[in-house]
Amino acid sequence: MDKNTLLKIENISKSYKNGDNEQIVLDKVNLQVTKGTSLAIMGSSGSGKTTLLHILALLLNADSGEYIYNGENISNWSDEKRANFRNQEIGIIVQNYALIENESVYANVNLPFNYSPKKYKRQERLEIIKSALKKVGLLEKAKAKVEILSGGEKQRVAIARALVMNPNLILADEPTGSLDTENGNNIMNLLLGLVQEGKTLIMVTHNENLADLCDQVIVLDDGKITV
Repeated sequence: MDKNTLLKIENISKSYKNGDNEQIVLDKVNLQVTKGTSLAIMGSSGSGKTTLLHILALLLNADSGEYIYNGENISNWSDEKRANFRNQEIGIIVQNYALIENESVYANVNLPFNYSPKKYKRQERLEIIKSALKKVGLLEKAKAKVEILSGGEKQRVAIARALVMNPNLILADEPTGSLDTENGNNIMNLLLGLVQEGKTLIMVTHNENLADLCDQVIVLDDGKITV
């Protein structure tokens, strides 16, 4: 595999049983993503976008196929190894933020440290969290409860949380889907800024204008890449 390739999936398939019927969600999907680039995944509802993202995030196992990351086949790793790798290497931004509303911004961004195989001193955690909040423009709201924030601010908290482990790969599922145009553009600019810093971004979106800002766009239809 080319040394500039961050990840490559080959013939990835996923299906679900529904009674006697089998629903094929992904059908022998192949994809290669270069380090430090951005990729948008598009497609209608039910086309397999989120399933593909979850497989890339090691949240879901494919039925068949290979997942190669930085030259290493990680398809058959144990759950523990996958969880540790995900914590250290992948920043995940899910739909609707997935924040603890009655906790502070700081507490939410601190969460990945609780699951890290690496131990951090308290002061080290503090500096990393402050740096992440500063990057997303929310340092002054570190003590604020998430429940009082706007939608755009909540999404920035979710991004800060995804950044604290300094991952190489950022996976985002509809990161602007619930935001107005202005906030959506601000979030997109923030994400693309991370790519400029060397991160790799893969995002699911329905927004063609935002997808066009990415280096690469693929379209899923009935579990297959059509573009």
